[in-house]
Amino acid sequence: MAAGERGIYVSIMLFDGWDLTNSYNDTSGFPMASGNNINGVATTPAEFLSLSNPAITALQEAYVRKVIDTVNDLDNVLYEIANETGNARAAIAWQYHWIDLIHTVEKGMPKQHPAGMTSTFPGSDTDLYASNADSISPNTQLAAGDGRKVVLNDTDHSYGWTQLQSDGPAAQRAWAWETFCLGAAPLFMDPYLETWAGRNSPSGSTPDPQWNAIRDALGYIARWASVLNLEHAVPSPSLCSTGYCLAQPGHQYLVYQPASGSFQLTVTAGSYRRVWFDPVTGAQSVDGSLITLDEGQYSFTRHSPAALYCCSCRPDREARGRPIAHLELRANPRYWASRPQPATYPWSGAARPESTFPCAASPSRLPCLATPISYLMITELCSVTSAIGRPVLAASDVDDLDDRLDFLIGSEALLASTQYLLAQHLTLFETAEPPPRRASPPQPAIAWVPRRLDF
Repeated sequence: MAAGERGIYVSIMLFDGWDLTNSYNDTSGFPMASGNNINGVATTPAEFLSLSNPAITALQEAYVRKVIDTVNDLDNVLYEIANETGNARAAIAWQYHWIDLIHTVEKGMPKQHPAGMTSTFPGSDTDLYASNADSISPNTQLAAGDGRKVVLNDTDHSYGWTQLQSDGPAAQRAWAWETFCLGAAPLFMDPYLETWAGRNSPSGSTPDPQWNAIRDALGYIARWASVLNLEHAVPSPSLCSTGYCLAQPGHQYLVYQPASGSFQLTVTAGSYRRVWFDPVTGAQSVDGSLITLDEGQYSFTRHSPAALYCCSCRPDREARGRPIAHLELRANPRYWASRPQPATYPWSGAARPESTFPCAASPSRLPCLATPISYLMITELCSVTSAIGRPVLAASDVDDLDDRLDFLIGSEALLASTQYLLAQHLTLFETAEPPPRRASPPQPAIAWVPRRLDF
């Protein structure tokens, strides 16, 4: 429950496959081994990971049903049947049985949760795709999320630590981005603070820095996953010469370029803003101006690995599920930070007039900003209008602001993730009706309805 309150999903692994298959001994505490229980139960690993003994299967089923009943009311639950059982046909059929049982039991319950199947060891991804599992963790190092299954590409199965270590930071980073842009979810089996000879050498509470490249990559990818509308941005390798592209044609494109040089992207005709992102440093360069492109293929050049994000000035709001509201912005002086504001805008390098942030409490300070994306949003909004610190935005300000909010917010997920930040620094109100464009001569200030905007 505490994890759910923090937006974290919890994967429940119902059974241990690896130890029973690969490192079992009868004195290690396996509860169903002869002599390890007072219930007269005695079985072997091979029998336990099969359906051959109805009495053992009945005990397992009672346990699984109890787990399902206990956590069914929670939204943030994922099931994994077992980690790396052997590839015996009996063990495969045994996993299929539990996947089907979860689906059957939860069909009549308030909530239904995904049931996942993990790679066997050794094993074939064919068995995973042939199952009724909702998600899989395959053996294949670069497995595409092609719609057959949700793919959780876990390095534990697809990219072992010795190979990760040998390949080095650049390859680790590339694997994470390539996996994401193929429509799968990259997962790193992070040893974190566990000392492991040859693999991991933490220092007290400080993790081993040799794995920081892949850790950082996953953090950056999580950020972009919030920017994209992943319900509609799907793997589109044919649209980009690199083969790594998530796209909602005409609305948004995210392309990963693994190396320096030129690449081509095919787009639908429209007007776009562009963001270049450096996967190594996390720096981003935003071109806030619109570029109008005809339908066709365009070439882009970068002299290092990079990600390119192109977003239409007005994404499909209906597909996103809600319109962008017209907003009024007011400064909240209690939350202005003590650091000086930068002299230039981060996306263009243009000089920033101090009047951009008129605030009686601290006229030359920036708000406390949590993330680069939120920082970009706030500074972009402040560059659009000088209305920060005065009660009402002019109609022309709002019209331009509306376009820029579309570009910078881009998705419901990012709206949610920045809700707290915006609430701390700016007071947002929603108008009852969208304001008209400013006519000539200018219209008087618009009356706004002070209704709090809840994302």
